[in-house]
Formats: sequence, C-alpha cells, structure tokens
Amino acid sequence: MRAKGDWILLAAVVALLAMGCASSGPQPQQTTDIFADEKDGILTVRNETGTDIVLFAGNVKNRIVLGGIRANSARNFYIAKIENIPEKGTFIVRGVSAEAYYQKPLLVSGDVLFSGLVVYDLQDTGNITKVIPKEIDETGSFGIYVSNNSRTICELRLDAPDGPAIAVLSPYVRNWAVWIKPSEFGRPREIWPIFISVSPDGIINESVPSNYDRARFIPELRGGRISMFEFDNRADENARINLLFE
Repeated sequence: MRAKGDWILLAAVVALLAMGCASSGPQPQQTTDIFADEKDGILTVRNETGTDIVLFAGNVKNRIVLGGIRANSARNFYIAKIENIPEKGTFIVRGVSAEAYYQKPLLVSGDVLFSGLVVYDLQDTGNITKVIPKEIDETGSFGIYVSNNSRTICELRLDAPDGPAIAVLSPYVRNWAVWIKPSEFGRPREIWPIFISVSPDGIINESVPSNYDRARFIPELRGGRISMFEFDNRADENARINLLFE
C-alpha cells in the first residue's frame, strides 16, 4: 500500500509540473474583438474591397495592431491607444488580409495589401479619413514592384493625379509589392507618384504631378516576371519626413 501511495504522489507532482510548463509556453491570442468600432477614434477607414483587413501602425513586423475592418464597411480607430505614441506625428498605416493575420506567425512586406499616410494631432478632434480602394487586388495575385529613391514619402495614385491612393512608399524603400487588379479588357493602367513631406507643425506638402513621372503598366501575375518601377523626387531634394513605428 505504501508503494501505491508513492505512485499517486509522483503522478500528482508530474501533473503539476506539466501545468507549469503549459503556462510558460505560447499564450492564446486575445479574445478581444479587433473588428469592434472605436467610436472616439480620430482615424476613419473605409474598406472598399471584398475582404476583411487588419491594420497596423508602421512596419507589420512590429505587430502594432490598430484593429480589423470588415469588407465593404467603414469604422473608426482609436490611435491614442498605441503605447508611448507622441501627441503629434506621422506614420504609415498598413493592412493585411485577416486570413494572413490569423494564419501567419510572421508577416512580411509582401503580405501588405494597403498602405496609407496618417498625419495626426491627438488634440485635434477632426477625423482623418483613409480609403482602402476597390482597385486593390485583395488576393495578392496581380501587381507591380516599386522603389522610392527619395527622402520623402511617395504616394502612388492610380490612373490619374487625383485617383485613388493605392499605396504609400516609405523613403528609400526598394522593390515594394503593390497589388492592383488588372483593368477591364486588359488595358494598361497608370501610376502617378506624389511626393509628400510634413513640416514640424504638421503641414503637408505635396509635389506637383508630372506626365514625365507617371508610369504605364499592366498588372502581372505573382510568381512570374512582374514589372519594376523606380521613382525619384527631383523637385525638393532637401525635403524629409520623420516616420513613427518603422
């Protein structure tokens, strides 16, 4: 009977150790609804695509999650919740599909479907509005690669100087994938690079669109030979921009 008692005690110790090991391992994801609207948020985003998207502040590798937005919907994001966020600043908001967010432990630049520039002042109650345009290929199948050879932000607008902002390139980024749906009947599309700098007092300065800078292309299938474009800001070589969360 003594030997049996010893076995019972040993089994209890092993069970406790197992529980301790389990608690020190990977923790489950938070159960908070990341798609819930934050009505007091100053960043408003409208998702015109047919897929749910999760937005990040800055580089997706840093995992600063703003929240999710459902397909064909709009919601507010409360950016003041970001830890140690300055009162004023500029950052790039980047979005990946909800499927990639939940299934991939490590997100990379090729997973980014949308990027946009956010210039904010937490004391300003006016909303900042961004649109995830329907022209984005939410499947990440068709696109181009682009490089920004300047010290400033390069915003890419589709088909016209005032067309939808399809992506934002950080300074000196190389071979960034931009996913764009092919146009009807296989016609070429156009990209118009708009270079943006932000002054210390939050004033946004944009370059003047030029026919010389625009690029014509046909979105090509991922895995094949995708077109590559480089853009230079010749108008203001001394302009700079300070980006958070990169």
